[in-house]
Amino acid sequence: MASLTAFFITLQRMPLATAVTIQYLSPIFTIIFATFILGEKSNPLQYLFFIISFAGVVIVRGFDDRIATNDLMLGILSAMFSGLAYNMIRKSRNSEHPIVVVFYFPLVALPIISVWCLTEWVNPVGWDWLFLIFTGIFTQIAQVFMTKAYQLEKASTISGLQYLGLIYSLSIGYFIFDETYSWLSLVGMTLIVSGILFNLLYEKLKTKN
Repeated sequence: MASLTAFFITLQRMPLATAVTIQYLSPIFTIIFATFILGEKSNPLQYLFFIISFAGVVIVRGFDDRIATNDLMLGILSAMFSGLAYNMIRKSRNSEHPIVVVFYFPLVALPIISVWCLTEWVNPVGWDWLFLIFTGIFTQIAQVFMTKAYQLEKASTISGLQYLGLIYSLSIGYFIFDETYSWLSLVGMTLIVSGILFNLLYEKLKTKN
């Protein structure tokens, strides 16, 4: 709940692709937490890949005036909580069905968000209702598939598939929301994604050996 709430806030305050890219730091936290929670050991070389990704975050923040420091920190916290949640999903793979895991998200979120809505509620108008309904439907479908994937495979392996979303967010941001990015911001995004992809390739090579 904490991760998704923070992520939705950054989606409203940052360019779409930037918010999504910062959220992609979650595999770093997934792997770090997996060392302590799941006993999945990381090689020191993988921490070099983590540094590359964080260097990308610094570049994105430093060369994009549209990103406030507070929003950047909120995005990083979202990624951290997301990584922790993925480890909890993996931990419960032998005891809980994916639907049960997904059910607990609204069970916890609804009471907390309801209190927040007492002071922050904005009544949807017109097409807003349709957008919200589809957001709920697509989110639940994605949560079920993601939960099942994390229960079937190593957390570090599944987390990399999320990077397909960067292509979607860049395209949607450009064609629908008329968002543009400086070449330095794109370099930063590339570093973030590259650090994680290097880690995934390393995991694959290590598994084969």
